[in-house]
Amino acid sequence: MRKVKKNEKQEIFTIKSEIRINEKIVLEAGDKIQLIPKVIKESGENRDLLDIISIGERPSKYWPNVSFKNRSLFETYMNSQTEISEFLGIGKPYDDSDNLDGQESYLGYSPSKNMFISGWDCWYSGETEDEYGFEEYDEIASGLVYFRIREGKIRLLKKEVKTGSMMYDSRGGGLQDIRKEFRDLQDIRLD
Repeated sequence: MRKVKKNEKQEIFTIKSEIRINEKIVLEAGDKIQLIPKVIKESGENRDLLDIISIGERPSKYWPNVSFKNRSLFETYMNSQTEISEFLGIGKPYDDSDNLDGQESYLGYSPSKNMFISGWDCWYSGETEDEYGFEEYDEIASGLVYFRIREGKIRLLKKEVKTGSMMYDSRGGGLQDIRKEFRDLQDIRLD
């Protein structure tokens, strides 16, 4: 059930005549009810992430028109991609020969932890090429960056790079690992 915000207008309605469902009276004349508006996607209008979650909707259904604490989540997240990728180590040497490369592929949120998780498909690339001149990947990985948002700015908390699978790998890892750790995980961006 959606919580009513402190300053939110609360309209109370009085039922004028009884309402029946399958011949059973569910509301009688004179009953008072309060209607709480359901989140409806309207093109270009942002919807609050916590309101979407509170009514049981999937936030990914509304992406990119999602806000968090009255600020566009899309703008906050996308404007932070360089900061997130640098924190994860994208483009930096992994060891003597390999660089970690990657591409953002997921955004989720845990309401109980008030934490966002950015998921990345990653790979370690060396200096070898295949017979056609394409760079060969030494190993695949999923990269995870955990962060919070305050006043429209991200605060990076933790990073993990797990080798052996990418974010959506059916063999495990990536998203499956996150779901085990955060039982209340809400998918916001699935790419």
